[in-house]
Amino acid sequence: MAELQTTTTGVFSGKTLTELEDGVLSKLGETAQTFTRYTQAEIDAYLNRALRDFSVRTRILKTNAITILKAGIRYYKLPTNFIDFVNSRWVAPYRDCGGTGYPRLARTSVQRLDNVSGVWRDEVGSPKGLFLGPVYGNTRMVGVYPLPTVDGETYTANQDTGVVISGSNFGIGNNVTGVHKTGASSAFYVDTEGRDLAALGVVVGMIIENQTDGSRGAITAIGDSEATNDKITVSLAGGTDNDFDVGDAVIIYAGEYGVLTSWATDTEQYLFNTEFGVLGAVTTPNGNMEYEFVREAAKLSNDNQYPEIPGIFHDDLEWYAAAVLLGTEHDGRIDKALGANFMMLWEAAVTRGKEMCGDNLGFPETLEPDSEYIGEL
Repeated sequence: MAELQTTTTGVFSGKTLTELEDGVLSKLGETAQTFTRYTQAEIDAYLNRALRDFSVRTRILKTNAITILKAGIRYYKLPTNFIDFVNSRWVAPYRDCGGTGYPRLARTSVQRLDNVSGVWRDEVGSPKGLFLGPVYGNTRMVGVYPLPTVDGETYTANQDTGVVISGSNFGIGNNVTGVHKTGASSAFYVDTEGRDLAALGVVVGMIIENQTDGSRGAITAIGDSEATNDKITVSLAGGTDNDFDVGDAVIIYAGEYGVLTSWATDTEQYLFNTEFGVLGAVTTPNGNMEYEFVREAAKLSNDNQYPEIPGIFHDDLEWYAAAVLLGTEHDGRIDKALGANFMMLWEAAVTRGKEMCGDNLGFPETLEPDSEYIGEL
């Protein structure tokens, strides 16, 4: 990826899922963690609906992707959590096959190309544009124009320092923080809360950092110590002790990632950095394209998980969930007027989120052809 791109996730903080649930219950006049009238499942469902709505409408979460191209292949898988390209017109750079530059790829559509040329599907050469392609089940595709004539080089972990590659299709989640529980000078991290770290989205290949002694390393195994998947095996380096002592604070970089997609498979891989900012210097292999995209937030599913949006908007997720719940009957209670007031607070939060983001330019695929625009393709 180009050197000017940066990651945007950082260390998450604010309200955990449990705290959000209690906030919704409080707004509904209920006691904390009391799910008699309103079930925990439905509260969580509406909190996640609010989180997705906020991500889509504000375009506030972004990350980077590299797509490995293949000669003669038009369509490629978009990342699972893809919402839209960040740039509405020049959506992606193409790293030329000689590795000497990044020509910009302009966004177009099948309709635009059909209106300009009846033979564009037969044209081959270095890509000049791309367009949103068909959807197969849950898989969204992007098409390139013209058809590539050269295979893109594959990405290997040793191309960039400070980067590791995960396995395919991990559960996208937030950065995970914790404290080491047991054992002095230990080669293993044991989570003091006994959490299932795999359920939090942690996979082999991610970086764990001992923030107390400054050491870090790539996770080589996840196993059981005193609970299921509460133990991490890692070879630490670069710190004072390069081990774990009771009370050491750690962070697992599960929320800092770039996406790697390929013509060869419908799965995707993830690029993780060993420290913040490294992904901004990832080099795109020759003959491939890179882009920054607006993405969905990770689904809230664990008690200690933070929403992947700025903490100042966490309270507002509660307004949305409470508003919807008040609009439907629950054990004889319904209050649409109060729900409408809550929803106005939610809409005000979305407006603030859009202002914070500052790049809310869409690009409808149904626009009429732009002759000057297509001429650039």
